[in-house]
Amino acid sequence: YYCPTESCSKKIASTNSFYSHIHIVHREASYHCQHCTKKFKTSGSLAHHTARWHTSDRPLVCQQCGEGQ
Repeated sequence: YYCPTESCSKKIASTNSFYSHIHIVHREASYHCQHCTKKFKTSGSLAHHTARWHTSDRPLVCQQCGEGQ
């Protein structure tokens, strides 16, 4: 199979992979972060982003700019 999207020339070996590719790569991001302007294609990605960037429990802090405090 080849991806039918004009800007994508991905060759895909199986039907399941084809549908996964279309679902993950080419669908619109419909999950919007309530804390910033980012958008995500899956609720899991949004949850991961929110936990990583918008909670007080942030284990990593940038040594140069302090981002993460």
